[in-house]
Amino acid sequence: PGAVQKHIIALLLEDAKRLQQLEPNAGTEARIWIAMKSLKCESSDYFKTTIKTTQLSGELLKKLP
Repeated sequence: PGAVQKHIIALLLEDAKRLQQLEPNAGTEARIWIAMKSLKCESSDYFKTTIKTTQLSGELLKKLP
């Protein structure tokens, strides 16, 4: 994503984090993790990260107590 898209993702990520604090949800937590990871990736890696959403959500659920 370009600079503008990354900024928008970061803003939405902050909103999701606030929502997660009020109403914890494993699915939301997984998407927050994916968004954070995609912001740190190169553009080509961004698509690989989003394609693996289901796999990453499953891995996150295994880590929850």
